[in-house]
Formats: sequence, structure tokens, C-alpha cells
Amino acid sequence: PQYQLGYYCLLEQWVKATQIMKKMGATNDDMPMHAYINWPIFREFRTTTQFRSTFREVFGVDFAEKLLKPQTKTDPENPKEQVSMPTDPTTE
Repeated sequence: PQYQLGYYCLLEQWVKATQIMKKMGATNDDMPMHAYINWPIFREFRTTTQFRSTFREVFGVDFAEKLLKPQTKTDPENPKEQVSMPTDPTTE
């Protein structure tokens, strides 16, 4: 199902994408919450009302831009330079 979800997202067929998202649910090991938040294939899908309402229905929390807020870490090879790393809200 995760490949079908990616396929429908590429075609911008949001209704079909949300149907698959609901079918996979919140406990699918192949598609954990952070995949929806971070994976580039879902970038356009995340901007839709269909995604946001389905995300809430599936995971029980509102999708918020703060979930995408980058962390700043120091690059070990160049301590003066800061590197932005995406956060994974499932590990915080």
C-alpha cells in the first residue's frame, strides 16, 4: 500500500491517497508518522486539507508546521558551522 500511496501523491489524487493512508493506519511499520512528516514525496500532499484531516484521524494529533521545525546541530568536522537537521517528533 505504501507504493500506491506514493503513486497517488505523485498524481495529486488526494482522495485515493487519503483512503490508503486510512487503510494503513497509525501502527503500520512501513509508514510511521515521521514518514508523512519528513518524506519529500508527501510535500504537496501535506499542504492539502485532505492530508491534515486524515493525519488527525489516523494519528489522533493535528499536523502542525512545528513538527517540521529543524534542529540545529554542530558539524563535527567544522564546529563553527551549524547544520540544520529535521526533527523526528516520534523520538522527542
